[in-house]
Amino acid sequence: MSFWIRNRLLSLFFLTLLFVSLDQFSKIWIKNSLCHKTQYFLCKKLIIIPEMINLTYKENSAAAFSIMSTISYEIRQPILIFASLFGLFFFLSIYFKLKDSNFLVLLSFSLLLGGAIGNLIDRVRLGYVIDFIDISASSIGFPDFHWPVFNIADFFIVVSMIFILFFLSNNAK
Repeated sequence: MSFWIRNRLLSLFFLTLLFVSLDQFSKIWIKNSLCHKTQYFLCKKLIIIPEMINLTYKENSAAAFSIMSTISYEIRQPILIFASLFGLFFFLSIYFKLKDSNFLVLLSFSLLLGGAIGNLIDRVRLGYVIDFIDISASSIGFPDFHWPVFNIADFFIVVSMIFILFFLSNNAK
């Protein structure tokens, strides 16, 4: 474990690369598995747990939860790319300012950077982010509860933020 901490930059780079790769491969697999090769609007749904978890191909040109979807694409796209780049540099600066670092902190920041870069790659390359994890609570009696479709990069970002906030709040004491 001490290798990872001694080589912070190298470790951060390789773990981030791993998480970006997992995200990008999952999106490529979903698109190729669920969508017709020539007509991507003809996509099927893969049911994992009936009325609870499905894999559904979606193209999201807005931010999380479709925030900013009412703003024109020409304005929204540069704002989202800039916000992603700003966030990457902001969290990199926080990581390298930390004096007390352990493997969980390294892993958390790698997840965060990997998720942010994975979605940024989609946004720059495709003009939208590929989402596919579709969760609802119909099977447990809440037919109207349907979480917005998300992807592995989003999952990485949320999990990492929980760990980072926990770590930073414990170090602030």
